Amino acid sequence: MNRWLLICCCLLFACPALAADCVTSETSHAIGGALIAGGVTGLIADKYWPEHRVLIGFAVSSSVVLIGEGFQVVDGARVSSSLLDVGSHMIGAIIGAVITDRYFLAPVVERNPAGNARVGIMMRQIF
Repeated sequence: MNRWLLICCCLLFACPALAADCVTSETSHAIGGALIAGGVTGLIADKYWPEHRVLIGFAVSSSVVLIGEGFQVVDGARVSSSLLDVGSHMIGAIIGAVITDRYFLAPVVERNPAGNARVGIMMRQIF
């Protein structure tokens, strides 16, 4: 939990940077999307909706960037630049949500077609 608090504080108090449409800028958007989606998937979606963790993590992270870039477009930013930022962020968001769901969260909740839930725990040990 302390790692998540540190990550949230770093993201909250980070100074805004001026960025252009380059590889490093879009990589930072992808990494930010992965961090937000992973955090939402692990902290919120896993607790309240474990069946749809990936979808919720991706949707929340994508909503955050759409709202943020929408404000920037209203303030005069180029639409093409904002769409590039949104696309990079969404790619990172899907990667972050899937990796968090598949590799970091051990309890697996699945529902069969009849609606019954099956809960399992995955454990790995390398010898």
